[in-house]
Amino acid sequence: MTVKGWLGLGLVLGASHAQGMANEPTEHAVKVDGHYRPQRVEPAPHRGVDYLFDLAWDSKYVSEGRRELDRGGIFWAGTGVQWDDLLPFAGVGRGDTEHYIEWNFGLEYGFSLTDSVEASVGYERIEIYGDERDDDNELLAALGYSRWDKFEPALTYHYSTGADGHFVELSIHSHWSLTEQIVVSPYVLQAFDYGFVNEDYRGANHLQLGVEAEWALSEAEWALSGRI
Repeated sequence: MTVKGWLGLGLVLGASHAQGMANEPTEHAVKVDGHYRPQRVEPAPHRGVDYLFDLAWDSKYVSEGRRELDRGGIFWAGTGVQWDDLLPFAGVGRGDTEHYIEWNFGLEYGFSLTDSVEASVGYERIEIYGDERDDDNELLAALGYSRWDKFEPALTYHYSTGADGHFVELSIHSHWSLTEQIVVSPYVLQAFDYGFVNEDYRGANHLQLGVEAEWALSEAEWALSGRI
């Protein structure tokens, strides 16, 4: 099913266990569709544990370029605990119109390859309850290049054990600070499917254009985000 556009809104809270330390969000390309995955924060020197909480709503549930629900959108709630570079997380999505519940549980490890190249690897378990019962395991990997001020290319990779297929996304985000609190990030994303969505297909999957915006409501604690 072709998806022409959708709207997403989110509210994010990041709280540090170490006192007096502000949470600085990374400038990695954030999740623009698909299952729940929290945005990492940049560890500060001598910081303790960071607790991340997300609430979100998408007008359409879009994953890997396809619409997962025929009617309505989906609400998301999730949490993660980031200890240095290790990030375990859990999230749940519930359809706002259709009977659909999805649980996501995962673990992500982030690390620096160079001063300009950040990488991460992870695992995610997906449990789906709706008109049909389904589950899957996904292996994840990502690379982000941050040497340029305004343009940030990124590469993400997914492997599904259920489909025995691969999915690759190439994206470029451009971050623009309108004020000290508001950042707007237009992006372009090209995805490639190798048996992940369609077991008989190998090649370009979809092209996605969009804009993300984030408004820091307080000093690096609460943030309101949106995307189209």
